[in-house]
Amino acid sequence: MIASLEDLYHAVEPAYDTPESLYIAVYKATKCGAWIEVRDNGVKVGSIVEGADECDETQELTYPFKIEDFWKALETVEHAVI
Repeated sequence: MIASLEDLYHAVEPAYDTPESLYIAVYKATKCGAWIEVRDNGVKVGSIVEGADECDETQELTYPFKIEDFWKALETVEHAVI
């Protein structure tokens, strides 16, 4: 279970321990160059569509959540914009 930002860092990549490393990992893990926004109670992921000023799809996850739900949220965002 992911109950904190630190849990998410280590679930995505054990060596990650900063927001910046998580941002890079999320961007590189998707074809659409997804972004992640860190919030007090969880995270929000999304992607900007080229040529648009806003996101088509965002997904919010509130702690606690499963790592599988995190990857599914990224997949949902990616499918919405590709």
